[in-house]
Amino acid sequence: MISGKPNTNGPRHVELLTATGFMRMAPDSTQSSNSLTDRNQATVDAVQVIGSSTLGLTVGCAQCHDHKFDPIGIDYYYRFLAIFDPLFPLKKWQQPSARLVDVTSAENQKKAEEIEARAKEMDAAIQEKRTELAKTIQAAKLSDVSEEVREGTLQAVLAPSKDRNERQRELLDLYPMVKPVSFIAGFLVEYDNAAYREFEKQKAEVTKVRETKPPKRLVRVATEQPDVVPVSTVHFRGNPNSPGKKVQPGKLAVLSQAGGLADRLFTNHPIKADQRLDALFRKLFATAPTDEEKRYLPSLLGRQEELFRAYPNAEWQKIIKAQPDAPARRALAALAQVLMASNRFL
Repeated sequence: MISGKPNTNGPRHVELLTATGFMRMAPDSTQSSNSLTDRNQATVDAVQVIGSSTLGLTVGCAQCHDHKFDPIGIDYYYRFLAIFDPLFPLKKWQQPSARLVDVTSAENQKKAEEIEARAKEMDAAIQEKRTELAKTIQAAKLSDVSEEVREGTLQAVLAPSKDRNERQRELLDLYPMVKPVSFIAGFLVEYDNAAYREFEKQKAEVTKVRETKPPKRLVRVATEQPDVVPVSTVHFRGNPNSPGKKVQPGKLAVLSQAGGLADRLFTNHPIKADQRLDALFRKLFATAPTDEEKRYLPSLLGRQEELFRAYPNAEWQKIIKAQPDAPARRALAALAQVLMASNRFL
């Protein structure tokens, strides 16, 4: 944990900041559309990524109602979401551009500063030449003005537009090519096209110099804002514009169950276990388990970590189909249901 301002040149701080980017892997449209609904969607998507990748649970299903499959109630979902509210406070939201931290090394920063200083010197030299040329062009255009109104025309050019009198406006309409030096320098293409193209070549050289800068190293981070303590609530039907009762941060109750149903099923109460197995098999296969199938279950239970911690949900059916015979396949399918109910696959 980092207290205070992160040291972006400290390897450990950079490592920790980079690690928080995991919580920024979900889509976030708030850079272009920053409504409360957009913010909430970015938050729940981030929590969904965290839940599915680290817990193996589709927690987002409980955003609007109690989960239909996993034992996760809507209240517990919002308690779990409240853990992350300090990172994603809906009322004090940080857009993606504000969540970027520059962790470029001090050495590369120094190189970039030296290159930028040289580029600015080149820019200044080009602008000085351009201004001098604009002064020359202005003088040439003034020489085309009749001598008796030349000074008046120059004063009209130098006067702010809102302060010009009627006579000055008439002179500028009469001699439209007489403009301020800054205008001529900016629209040099209209006065001296050859010089304009030459200056463009010189600007391209400055661009090439800037392109030699070492690239910045920016990381996306999820960090708390000082003194921001959000109030967490249940959202009615998942709508952040309809906040309900307040909740405190807390883990999902299903993750803190004492023991697993699978362990209790096969060790603590054998008579009750037989009844449960019978009911489970009847639900899955419309028949009671055979003695052979019952014999498979204890051996499979010993492999539960291998079978269910190592494999994602999508692989279960493949594993079941790969069993040597029908009793084994039916026993493994039943065990999968038991383990899902007990969360032992976590």
